[in-house]
Amino acid sequence: MLTLSQSLEKCDLGFLRIVAELWGLDLEIPVVTASRPEEAAQNLVQALLEPDLVAEILEALPAEARNALAELQSHQGALAWSQFTRKYGEIREMGPGRRDREKPHLNPASAVEMLWYRGLIFRAFLDTPGGPQEFACIPSDLAALLPEPTPSAEQQPGRPAAATMPG
Repeated sequence: MLTLSQSLEKCDLGFLRIVAELWGLDLEIPVVTASRPEEAAQNLVQALLEPDLVAEILEALPAEARNALAELQSHQGALAWSQFTRKYGEIREMGPGRRDREKPHLNPASAVEMLWYRGLIFRAFLDTPGGPQEFACIPSDLAALLPEPTPSAEQQPGRPAAATMPG
């Protein structure tokens, strides 16, 4: 599974700034780093992996986003992207320019988009018996800082027993 560092180093500076903003962090990007987003990503990763800050971010999430994250946790941090987005919503596809103009992170269209712009989940291709498949993943080092999910009624196996009529 990918780490937060591996997930963020593929991202452009605009995305890194969005993640930092949503976590309430100041992402200092010196001019020399601006041409090397990997260095900015490393600076951000160090700040994001603070247990108290992670707890604060999780607490601020709406219930649907927390439920989506909990479902990923219950599947060892990865779930098929199509299955995850079918249940919790899509990410609006846009390039960096449009994203920076429209600022979708300020008004997320879904729980998935909310988690995405906070850097809590990423897309990754993982090997499966049927070949590579796209998954929604929680970075492994971030997953280690998340509290164990409490099963919701929706996630518990089985179904309620039918009431029986006295006879």
